[in-house]
Amino acid sequence: MIYPNDNPPTVTENLLSPTNGTLFTEGRIAVSGRVEDDIQIADVEVAIVNSAGQYMRSNGSFGNGESWRDAFVTSPASPGSNFSYTTPVIPDGDYTVLVRGVDHHGFETDPPVARTASVTLTVTDVWLAKASTTIEVTVSEP
Repeated sequence: MIYPNDNPPTVTENLLSPTNGTLFTEGRIAVSGRVEDDIQIADVEVAIVNSAGQYMRSNGSFGNGESWRDAFVTSPASPGSNFSYTTPVIPDGDYTVLVRGVDHHGFETDPPVARTASVTLTVTDVWLAKASTTIEVTVSEP
């Protein structure tokens, strides 16, 4: 569909965080910034892509096929909005962070703005990321 005089939203690049090469030491990537549109912002989407080209899923795992996460938008339905998103704990590695705005007609920032980031985990974070079972303790009385 064509919407005269409606342009896709833009990401305000000088306000986008992370900057290229940011190192995150707690296993999570924090993304924030501002998007603007000539009419109104509906959503901001973030994609985290690992070095194998796989996209992060909502649970922090990675797989084939595009997968975008919704960011928190402070002023939806306005011409400009700040946004933020933090990933779940993800493995050590190098990542590409993609950000795009979506306006009320579904127009997206094209191409999305890209940044590079790296993640390292502390010993506690590695344990938490790998913990997938519940341990039951039974106490018996003598």
